Amino acid sequence: FLKLESTGRYHSMPSPKNSTLLPYAADGSCFNSLLRCPSSGFYMVGEEGKELSFEHFDAALEHIKMMYTPRWRRPNQVGDWEIVSAVKWELSNQKVNRLMAKSLLLN
Repeated sequence: FLKLESTGRYHSMPSPKNSTLLPYAADGSCFNSLLRCPSSGFYMVGEEGKELSFEHFDAALEHIKMMYTPRWRRPNQVGDWEIVSAVKWELSNQKVNRLMAKSLLLN
């Protein structure tokens, strides 16, 4: 797929075959496969006090897709795991997601 930017240039869009629909928080971070909580070993989704733990990313993502307001835990800039809420959904290329997630965890 190609998308026309406001600059008049085209850039490639993720193909639905190679893409996953992912929720993004207001800070631009997305729920991704590297967000397994180090202390529990699970993906934590849901609101405070009502969180559910998932061993597998795909199961956690399917649950998030059914939530009225999708919420998940991810590390903040100082390394504390906090809950964020989705503000948008985007098709994301799986390869790009892995690279982006690794860079977020390294910062």
